[in-house]
Amino acid sequence: MREDGQSSKSEYDRRLSDTVQKYNEEKEMLKKQHSSFLKGLQQDCDTQKGKARKLEKKLQNQEFDYQEKINHLRQDYEDKIRGLMPAQIREELEDTISSLKSQVNSLQQRAMVLQEELDTKNKYSMGFGSPSRM
Repeated sequence: MREDGQSSKSEYDRRLSDTVQKYNEEKEMLKKQHSSFLKGLQQDCDTQKGKARKLEKKLQNQEFDYQEKINHLRQDYEDKIRGLMPAQIREELEDTISSLKSQVNSLQQRAMVLQEELDTKNKYSMGFGSPSRM
């Protein structure tokens, strides 16, 4: 009877040890998965930040180019006005200037939208990646 009790205790200890080992292995696996997931999120965030910076720079370059075009057109317009150009040409130039101004406004609005998206993503990624919240 005593021998049966010893073997039962031994069997119980072995099963407990196996269970603890499996638990620890699973825990380590989950830690690795979590770490990998966070690393992926950080890489995605960095990629999005890079894209946003590139888009912002491209937008600034376009704004600069459009401003140069506007200045050039204005100068041409003023030169032609001095030469008493026909009304049709003057109207076409005024229409072109208006169109370019509209395009600049549109690009500025797009820049604001992109900045808001970037700010939102940064806010989300900073809140999500914080170790104190996990």
